[in-house]
Order: sequence, then C-alpha cells, then structure tokens
Amino acid sequence: MQAQGALEAAQAGVNKNDTLYTESKSSVVDKIQAVYSSNDDLIRSKLDAVFMNPTGEAPQFILSVSNQSLLFRVQNERVQLGIILKKQSARAAALTENSDLKTEIQTALEETRILKTYIDDLSTLLNAAIPTQVYTQTVIDGYVTAASVARTTVSASLASLSGASQTLTSGQTQAEKPNEVSASGAAIKQAQAGVAAAEANLENTIIRSPISGSLNSLPISLG
Repeated sequence: MQAQGALEAAQAGVNKNDTLYTESKSSVVDKIQAVYSSNDDLIRSKLDAVFMNPTGEAPQFILSVSNQSLLFRVQNERVQLGIILKKQSARAAALTENSDLKTEIQTALEETRILKTYIDDLSTLLNAAIPTQVYTQTVIDGYVTAASVARTTVSASLASLSGASQTLTSGQTQAEKPNEVSASGAAIKQAQAGVAAAEANLENTIIRSPISGSLNSLPISLG
C-alpha cells in the first residue's frame, strides 16, 4: 500500500503541472477574447459616431477640419480597422487552448497597436475640429472625451496582452523544464519499481500446495 501510494503521489505531481498549464492557457484565451471584444466596442460603439458610413469603403468625418492630410489618414485608418475587426471576430470565435496562443498574442498586440495609433490620430483631429452650428464646441468636447477614454482602454488592453504573453511563457517554461520533467519521470519509475517489489514480496508470502486438498494445520518454526 505504501509503494502504491508513492506511485499515485508521483503521478499526481505530473498531472498537477499539466492541469496548471492548461488553466494558464485558458486564462490567456479569455484575455485575448476580451481584448478583441473591447476593440470592437471601442470602434463601433464609442468612436464611429464621428463618421458617416463608418463601416463602408469610404467613411466620412462629420466635423470640419483644416488639416486635410490628417483627415485623409484617419479615414483610411478606419477602413483598415474594419478589416482588422472582422479578422479578430473570426479568430476569437475559433480560439481555444489548443490554438497557437503565442502567435495569436503577437498578432493581437500588433493589431491593437494599430488601433491605438488610430485613436491618437483621431484625438488630434478632434482637438483641431472647427465648431459649427450643428457641431458645437460642447459636442466636439464630448467626442474628445470619448477618444481619451478609448485611449486609456486600449492602453489597458495592450498591458493585458503583455501579461498574457508572460503567463503563457511562464507556463510553458514550467511545464517543459528538462530537470523537473526528468525528476517527475524518475519519481514515477522509482515508485513503479517499489510497487513491483512489494508485489513480488507479497507473492513470496503465498504458499501453494503441489496437490489439491484441505489444510487442517501448518506447524511453522523459525529458521
């Protein structure tokens, strides 16, 4: 029983490491999906109010500005983000613990940085917007505030993705350490050997008769 317990304990140690690694990957999946959902909400629900036809091929900024070069860049960035958001939505739906999470995190970081650049450019454009009777300074200030909140949110998303990358790397390192893997394997082999020895000893305590019959008594003596 003691040898069997040692074997089960050794196997449990290996299983625990595997479970912790699986849980860390599940946490990473949740963080990536949360970032993708946040990115979509920032653009479509928070910032698209400053465009006409924001999801089309030629979104139009609704405020008056003098910097046409920046305006053109922001409008083009919005088109690019539409493509990115669609890709993120599709990948989020298919993302699992078995996905290539390291590559997914890097892609998410690159795309979210593009989103941050867009928000920075949009903020600059909003701050330079010219008030009109329809879009007063108060209305413009509301858009500026929304962009500022979006910038804070996307910065938090980038930090979350960086943390997810560290979690994944740490989990992989822990699960794949040669010394620990070898030690766990050695512990299991040693425990298995102990079980085999115990079973052999138990076998030696069994007395078998070469003939059939009933045993009434068996005198034994030390020696």
